[in-house]
Amino acid sequence: MKRIITFSLVALFTSATFAQNVETEQQDNIDWKEDSTEIRTINDIIAQQQEATTINSSEQHFNEVWARRSYRNLSFNAPYSLNPKEDYETGVDYNGGLVPKYKSQFSLTYSSGRSYRLHPNPIANTVQFYMDYTPFDFTVSHYKIETDKNAYNSNATFEVTNSERGDDIVKNYRYTPWNLEKWQADYGMMVGPSVTFAPFTSLEDLPALHFLKLNLYAHFGYRASLLYMVNNEDADANYPQKGANKNSDAYKAFEEMSDNAKLDWGHGFYWSWGLSLTWKGIGLGYEHNSGQLRYKSIDTGTFGSNWYKYNTVSNRLYISFRIGK
Repeated sequence: MKRIITFSLVALFTSATFAQNVETEQQDNIDWKEDSTEIRTINDIIAQQQEATTINSSEQHFNEVWARRSYRNLSFNAPYSLNPKEDYETGVDYNGGLVPKYKSQFSLTYSSGRSYRLHPNPIANTVQFYMDYTPFDFTVSHYKIETDKNAYNSNATFEVTNSERGDDIVKNYRYTPWNLEKWQADYGMMVGPSVTFAPFTSLEDLPALHFLKLNLYAHFGYRASLLYMVNNEDADANYPQKGANKNSDAYKAFEEMSDNAKLDWGHGFYWSWGLSLTWKGIGLGYEHNSGQLRYKSIDTGTFGSNWYKYNTVSNRLYISFRIGK
């Protein structure tokens, strides 16, 4: 029994001496002249890692907020207007014999483009300036017939003098049947500045509101256009009466215009300004669009080579889809 007690006391004394030596050695390794605050503990390391994780998470979040710089817009135009810049004759009595202002029955636009940042980071994480490029802006519009009867006169003609043609021949041409039912297709490209505001990014407790953004823009572009007037011989003021002479000039003019492809092509500058409110990848917007188009007939042998100038106006209400980075 005495041996056991003696052995235990020796072991205890040895352990205490070893622990004291280790502690003394650790203390000797510390330069107490240095600032003790530079000594990193496990808690310091954990806190630093948590801070780094928080910063990375915040950066990733705001990168997501300012992503989606490509746009796809589907617009309803209410309405699309064609307003003649001058008095153009139609060869019929409707509207005093002059081309009226036309308003589309319906008009739809699909456009797509991308916003390019003018500075790498948003100002105060709230404002970002861009240069927008819209390589695809396509509009289809439909116009109903202006009057069911006497919309045009296939037998009516106008003279073009030699000074207008540049030669010594005076020739008669037929009037373009503007008053018929029409389909219009425009393709354009636009470029211009924009600015986006994210007013709620400072609200730390409401991160979902960080994605709510207001975009303002002004664009300028150029477009080409096709205007197709649908054949409707019943609307011809020269519609032959029962028993009409089929060999007469009037009847021949009626037949010629019945089968004629009434198609004009045009081009011109246009511009727009608008705004949209978006949340993440979806948004609603309004755009005012105006410009000019100069039209000329494809069939210059029948309708002549005159250019007809129109002012165009449309107000677009659109759904915007935001994608990309």
